[in-house]
Amino acid sequence: MGAKIHSPAYLVQQSSGYCFRIIVPRDLRFLVGKREFRYALRTGFLSEAKYRALRVAGFVQGLFREIRKGGKMRELTEAEIQGLVRQYLTKCLEDDERDRVVEGIPLPPEVHEEQMLGLESIQDWAKQALADCAHEEASRPVDRLLKQNGLTLDPHSYSYNKLCREVLKASVKITDILKKREVGDYPDEIPIIPASAAAQPGEQEPSELLSKVISLYIAEQVRGGNWSEKSTVEYTACLMLLKEYFGDIPIKSIDYKMMREYKEALLRLPPNIRKSPKYRGKTVHQILEMNVVNPMATATVNKHLTRTSSLFDYAVNNGFIDRNLAARMQVREAKKDSEFRDPFDSKDLRKLFHSKEYLEDTHSNSYCFWLPVLGLYTGCRLEELCQLHLDDIQQVDGLWVININLKDGKRVKTKAGLRVIPLHSFLVEGLNLSGYAGKLRAEGNTRLFPELHKGRDGYGKAPSRWFNERYKVRCGIVEKGAKKDFHSFRHTFDNALKQAGVLEGMAAEVAGHSGKTGIDYGRYAKGYQVGILFEQVIKKLDYDVDLTHLTKSKYVVTEGLDL
Repeated sequence: MGAKIHSPAYLVQQSSGYCFRIIVPRDLRFLVGKREFRYALRTGFLSEAKYRALRVAGFVQGLFREIRKGGKMRELTEAEIQGLVRQYLTKCLEDDERDRVVEGIPLPPEVHEEQMLGLESIQDWAKQALADCAHEEASRPVDRLLKQNGLTLDPHSYSYNKLCREVLKASVKITDILKKREVGDYPDEIPIIPASAAAQPGEQEPSELLSKVISLYIAEQVRGGNWSEKSTVEYTACLMLLKEYFGDIPIKSIDYKMMREYKEALLRLPPNIRKSPKYRGKTVHQILEMNVVNPMATATVNKHLTRTSSLFDYAVNNGFIDRNLAARMQVREAKKDSEFRDPFDSKDLRKLFHSKEYLEDTHSNSYCFWLPVLGLYTGCRLEELCQLHLDDIQQVDGLWVININLKDGKRVKTKAGLRVIPLHSFLVEGLNLSGYAGKLRAEGNTRLFPELHKGRDGYGKAPSRWFNERYKVRCGIVEKGAKKDFHSFRHTFDNALKQAGVLEGMAAEVAGHSGKTGIDYGRYAKGYQVGILFEQVIKKLDYDVDLTHLTKSKYVVTEGLDL
C-alpha cells in the first residue's frame, strides 16, 4: 500500500508511523542539494504527528528564508579564484605530509607500487579533463572548497568553470609533488599561486546573530547526514542552552571572557535542567541563582564545550568569526581506573565461553550465541555487529569478510569504522557463519539478527543489557578496580594483535580505529588488500581457550548452505 499524504500538514503515513515531508522550492534545490526533506516523527498518533510536523515545518521554512537571504550568487574576482586554488593546493599537501607522519611505517613494495599507479591515474584524469574542457570533472572538490568558504556559485557561470579549470591544473602539480615524495624527494615545494596574488574569499556580514549561525550549522549537519537522530537532539539542546545563556547576540560579540564565564556557569548548573520539575519554567540565569547541590558531571560540561567548539569551528570555516573561542576549553579530568575498560584474560574467556549456556547450547536468542564470538574474532563494536545485514557477509578475493558500511541506514562511530574485516577460519570453517547467513536468507530474512529491533540509539540496547547486566555476572566476571563489559572484546582483540607483533597500521585498519583520514591526496591509495590483512592480522589471533564445543550448537548450519 502506497504512502498516504496528509496535506497541508506535511505528513506521510508509513508502516512504522508518521513521517514529515516537505518539497524543497525549485530555486533552492541547487543550494540545498535535495529535492525534498523527510524526517521520522516517531509517533503513530495523527494529532501528535500533525503538531510535530508543523513545528518542524516552521523551522525548515525559516531555513529556506535564511538560505534565500544568504545565497545570492555572484562572480569571483581573479584574485579570489587564485586564493581558493592556493588554499586547495596547500591543504592537500599539508594533509598528505601529516598522514605520513601519523602512519609512520614503511609500505610493502606492492602497496608502494599501487600508490604510484594511483597517482599516475589521478594525473591522467586531470590532464584529460583539461584537454577536453570537461570542467565538471572537478565539481566535487570545487563544491567542497566553496562550501568550506561559505560561497555559492552558479555551476554554469564563468567563475565556477574557471575555478574548476584552475583546480584541475593544481591537481596535475600536486601529483608531480606527491610522486617525488613517494621516493623521498622533497624539492622546494613553492605553491603555484603566489601569496601576494591571493585574496581571501568574500567575507560574511559582521553581525550575524548566534541563532542564525546555529540554525545554519544544524541544517548543514542534518542535510549532510553527519548526525543521527540522537545526535541531532543532543547537539540542538546544547546549542540552545548556549543561546539562552548569552541571548541572541551577534556571534562576533562573544569573546574569551564571556566563554570563560559560560564554562563556569556550566560547572554550576544541574544535569537535565529541562526534565527536572524543580527547574521547569525557569531561565538558565534564574537556575544559576539557586543553590544547586549536585551540578552536572565534568564529563557533561565537557560535552557541552566540545559541541560549542564544533559550532565555532563551523563559524570560522564559513567566515562568521575569526577564531574558535571554545577550542581546548574543556575541563581537564583525570580518569579513574574504574572508567577504563580492561581486556578479558584467558580465565575470563573460559568463564564466558564455557558457561552453561554454551556447554549445553541453551541460548534463547541467536545474538546471545553469536555476538560474543564475533566480538572476540572481529574486534567490532557491539552496534556494528547488531546492525549487520546478510549482504554484509561477503566473499572478497576468495575470502569471507564482514563489510562494515553505511548502507540501509547503518551507522559507524567514526569514518575509520568503514572497513572490510576478513573472517577468522574458526568463524568460517568451525561455525559456518556464511551457512547460517544463507539459512536466514532462505527463510526470508535480510538481517543477521532479525530478532533485534531498532531504537533511537540503534539495535544494541537489548544485547548490551543482556551481556553487561546479566550474562557476564552469571559467568562470575565482576570488576575489581577495572571495568569489563562487551566492549572489552574489542580491547581483547587489540591486545592479542599487539602481543602477536602485528603492525599497528594494519591492526588499526581491521579494528577501525581513528587516527588516519582519507582525503583527496592524503594517502590516496586504497587500504590493505583483504588477503594481506587475513595473513598478517587475522591468522595471528590466539586466545589460548578451547571453543570446539561451539561447533555443535544448534546455530551452526551443517548442510553446507551458504550465501
